[in-house]
Amino acid sequence: MADLRRQEIVLNDDARKAKAAEQLQKTDDKSSPEKLQQEADKRAQAVKDFEDRMARDRQKNADRETLQAGEKAKSDAAAGRIKSNQDKATARAAKQPLQAEERKKYNERVEQAKDRQARYAREKASQTKAPAQPLPVPR
Repeated sequence: MADLRRQEIVLNDDARKAKAAEQLQKTDDKSSPEKLQQEADKRAQAVKDFEDRMARDRQKNADRETLQAGEKAKSDAAAGRIKSNQDKATARAAKQPLQAEERKKYNERVEQAKDRQARYAREKASQTKAPAQPLPVPR
């Protein structure tokens, strides 16, 4: 039994030594100059990719803000046109009763003018006095 125990200890020692050698190899691989350079390159590329993503995001946000500002300006202009049209319609509606009154006043003035013309024509026809002599022609 002691012999089996000794063999087990030797096998365990060999396994432990193999694992230790493997760990040392991994550590050496990790700390090799090529591996360190590759990791540094990967980090630099990751930083560059991150900066590129951030630049694209900033550009997208700027484009989005520009688009939103343009849309807001369009909607404000449309709202202004609608308000202007509503104001014009309100003004026309307010003028309609006044237009009927103005038309009535206009017709009265036309009638008064016709009466004046008729009176003038009657007075002209009833005049008995001859027209005046024309002025002499200068020599």
